[in-house]
Amino acid sequence: MELPEGWKLVKLGDIADILDKFRKPLNKDERENIKGNIPYCGANGIIDYINDYIFDGEYLLVAEDGGFFKKFERSSYIFKGKFWANNHVHVLQIKKEFSLNKYVHYFLYFEDLEKYCSGATRLKLNQKMLKNLLIPIPYKDNKPDLQKQKEIVNKIETLFNNINKAIELRQKAINETKDLFNSVLNKIFKDEEFKLVKVEDALNNKAKFKIGKLKSSDYLKEGAYPIIDQGQKFIAGYHNDESLLYDGQLPIIALGDHTLNIKYIDFRFIQGADGLKILIPNKNIVYEKYLYYSLEFFKPKVIKYSRHYKIIKNLLIPIPYKDNAPDLQKQKEIAEYLDNLHNKIKKLEELQEKQLNLFKELKESILNKAFKGELV
Repeated sequence: MELPEGWKLVKLGDIADILDKFRKPLNKDERENIKGNIPYCGANGIIDYINDYIFDGEYLLVAEDGGFFKKFERSSYIFKGKFWANNHVHVLQIKKEFSLNKYVHYFLYFEDLEKYCSGATRLKLNQKMLKNLLIPIPYKDNKPDLQKQKEIVNKIETLFNNINKAIELRQKAINETKDLFNSVLNKIFKDEEFKLVKVEDALNNKAKFKIGKLKSSDYLKEGAYPIIDQGQKFIAGYHNDESLLYDGQLPIIALGDHTLNIKYIDFRFIQGADGLKILIPNKNIVYEKYLYYSLEFFKPKVIKYSRHYKIIKNLLIPIPYKDNAPDLQKQKEIAEYLDNLHNKIKKLEELQEKQLNLFKELKESILNKAFKGELV
C-alpha cells in the first residue's frame, strides 16, 4: 500500500492490548443454566444472553475462526457495555494515544484478512498474525494524528449513512415490486366467477405425480438430454435415453422440509431421481402454464404442510369456464399476461439489484480513498 505523506504503517499488536486470555467459552448447556440479558459474543456477533460478564467498556472484537475475512466483509465489530466473549473472537482494546476503535474497525473491513489466515476448510486468524497486521495511521509532529483519524471516521460514517438510506429505499422498492406480482396473482385467482377444480381432477386421467426412473448414479456429465432434479439444482446431469423424455411445457414440483420449488420447463428433459414430481395436465381442462401459476399462488399454503403431496392433489384451483366447459383460451390469455408481467418485473428487479451492487462498490471506493488519505 502506497502511504500518503506523513502516514506510517504500524503493527496492530503495538497499538492494541489483546485480551484473549480473559475469554471463556461456554457450551449451550452451561449458558442455559445462567440465562440473562448480558450478550454472549462470538466471531460474528451476539450468540446468546447470560447473567454474567467478563468485559465492560468499549472493545473491538475481531473474528478468530468461523468468521468472514474477505475484503469488505464484516470481520470485526465494536461492542460497548457488559459482555462475555468466547474463544472464537479476539478481544482488543485500542490504546487511546495511538488510534480509535472505529478507525481500526473500518480498516479491517477494508483489508483482505484471508491472506493472514491459516486453515483450509475453516479459516483462522491466529493471535500472532493479528498482532502483525499493518495499520496505516496518519501522523503529525511524530505522533499519531487522532484528530485526522476522527475526521476520516466521521466522513466514512456520514457517507455510509447516506448510502444505507438509499439502500433501504432501493430494497423497499424491490419488495414492493415483488408484492405487485403477488397482488396480481391474488386478484386473478380469487375471481368468484371461476369454478374450483381439484388439481388431481385436472391432471391427465387423474394421474398420480410421476416419479423418476433414474438413480443419481445414472447421471452423466454430458449427454443429449438434461436431467431435471430438485427445483434448486434444476439441471443436475444428462442422459441419452429417449424413452425417458418429457416434451416439456410442464409444471414440476420439488417438496422438501418446509420448502416447495416450482418450475415450468419449456424444453425436452428427463426426470431425475431426487424428490422431483411432475404434473401431467389434462389439456382439455387446464392450460399448462395456467396450472403453473395457480400452484405459485397456492405455494404458501402448501409449504405449511411439509412433504404432503396429498395437499397439492387436493388443492382447489380456480378455472375460468365458458358454456359449461373450461375456457382454455381465457386461461392462455391469463398465463400470457402473467408471463409478460413477470418478465417486466424480473427486468426491473435485475436493474434494482445492479443499483444495490453499485452502492456496495461506492462503499468500497469510500474506504479505498479513506486509507489513501484522499477522503479528508
